[in-house]
Amino acid sequence: MKTKGTEPRQRVYTLTEHAQRIATRLRQWQTELEQQVQDNWSAEEQQLLKILLNRYYQSFIRFEK
Repeated sequence: MKTKGTEPRQRVYTLTEHAQRIATRLRQWQTELEQQVQDNWSAEEQQLLKILLNRYYQSFIRFEK
């Protein structure tokens, strides 16, 4: 859904209720899939994944600055 922003050229986009429900379900499916994939991983492997993903995302933040 598109609405006017505070400036004349600005537009603000929001999800409809239907789209919000779909997005919520997609997030649930993603979480379930991640759990299934990691079920056979050790705690150490899961922690290593978190560390590596954090480094990956932090690299993008450095480019934004």
